[in-house]
Amino acid sequence: MEAVNSEDSTKGRHPAVKLYLGVMLGAYGIAVLTCLICNLVIQHTLSWFYIVLFSIGIAFSVTILPVLVKKHRVILSALGVTLFMFLLLYACNRYTGGDWLYRYAFPIAALPVIAAWLMILTAKIKGISWYFKSAVISLLAGVLITTLNIWIDAVLSGNDNLVKTFVLMFRPTNATYLVNALVGLCFVIYFFIGLFLGISKREKNRQQ
Repeated sequence: MEAVNSEDSTKGRHPAVKLYLGVMLGAYGIAVLTCLICNLVIQHTLSWFYIVLFSIGIAFSVTILPVLVKKHRVILSALGVTLFMFLLLYACNRYTGGDWLYRYAFPIAALPVIAAWLMILTAKIKGISWYFKSAVISLLAGVLITTLNIWIDAVLSGNDNLVKTFVLMFRPTNATYLVNALVGLCFVIYFFIGLFLGISKREKNRQQ
């Protein structure tokens, strides 16, 4: 039964896709095996190998996983990237012997990861016009662009009052954050445009 299922899962694939999967899986396998042997032979233990392994896991989630699965490709790919990214940060922290993982790395990574997941989940909602979806996604992107550098600075400075830090960063002499704010404002403007288009389309459908 398992052999039949395996044959059915690959039967409909184009030869070029099969070749792509074979080449990529072979390349990843060779890289993992080579690094495993080198780490064991040189250091007599597994240390930096995990950094390579989790990095390849991220690449695998983007390049291979969406091809292997038939349903929920975006969700599963994003889940793989998220999991391996945090594992990679953990491996780097352990390899360097640092204490920056929970204080700096995880909090900094959390903001864009949360924003990305909100965008993905918004796009996956059924029964809602893409005008509304694009409006929400645009708003999330605008908020992320506007606040990301400020959030990073707040975390690195050890300032727990993010609201106060946010206000202080937006000053006329700070061109970087003003540019980010202007770019973020463009996304926010489209949020209202998307809402208007979505409402207009819904009213037009009702009249028909």
